[in-house]
Amino acid sequence: MGFASDDSHWSTADFGGGWIQVKAPERSPEAILGAIKAGHFYSTCGPEIKEVTLHGPTLRVKCSPVQAIYWSEGTRGGSVHANGAELCTNAEFEIEARNYLRIQVVDAEQRWAWSNPIFVEGCT
Repeated sequence: MGFASDDSHWSTADFGGGWIQVKAPERSPEAILGAIKAGHFYSTCGPEIKEVTLHGPTLRVKCSPVQAIYWSEGTRGGSVHANGAELCTNAEFEIEARNYLRIQVVDAEQRWAWSNPIFVEGCT
C-alpha cells in the first residue's frame, strides 16, 4: 500500500499537497481505520479516483476530470489521454496484467492520484 502526505514544517503554500482518500461506510475513527487497514483508500494530490472495476480482462476507471488515466504492472500498461480541451472522466482497458496493477490519473494542473495495488483474480 502507498500513502501520500506532505511533510510541511512551515505555514506556507507547501502544506496540503498530498493525502489519502478513504472509502469508509461512515465517518467514525473505527470505520476509517478499518478501511485504511483493508486498503480501501488511494493517495492523491487532488484528482479523484471514483470507481475501479475489474471483470476478467476488462478494467474500467471513473475519475474526476483529468488529462490522462493510466494502468500499469511494472513496465506493462496502457493509457487514455484527453482530446483537446475535453478532459477524461472514464476509461476502459483490456488489460494484460498477470499479478497486480495500479491506476494513476493526472489532472490539468499536473496533480496526480495513485491507487493501491489491485490484485488480478486468480493470482497469488
